[in-house]
Amino acid sequence: MLQSLAQHCGFGKTDKKDCIGVLSSHPFTICAVLRAFGRGIETMPTRRQWTTGPTLSMHAFIPLERRRSLMQSCPVTYVRAAAEHTELLAANTMFYVDHAEPEWARESVEKRVGKVLSMPWSWTFGDLRDGYEYLCVVES
Repeated sequence: MLQSLAQHCGFGKTDKKDCIGVLSSHPFTICAVLRAFGRGIETMPTRRQWTTGPTLSMHAFIPLERRRSLMQSCPVTYVRAAAEHTELLAANTMFYVDHAEPEWARESVEKRVGKVLSMPWSWTFGDLRDGYEYLCVVES
């Protein structure tokens, strides 16, 4: 479904900059969005690389100020009201979930990506706190 959306909208196929984002407590959702819109999670920096400063050679996420303005322009009320965490790629949506399954998914993604890259790899978005959802915004 996401690939169909990407193809239908022509995401990244024109000269103009396109942007898409998702808030989700589930790592598989984040991975699906990244894959459908042109890059997989394996192209993202590790958590340590991200916190020490992404380089120009790695796919980077949109800066905090820009993510904030995009969220403020969203027609969904809880997205506009969400407070972004300044150190994590997450926002406090006050959406409380059982973290057992998302934690298992995150560990599964870390192991799979580590195997693909033949090196240890840690989830870029950090540990999800209660009431928070991962925030992933990418542009073409």
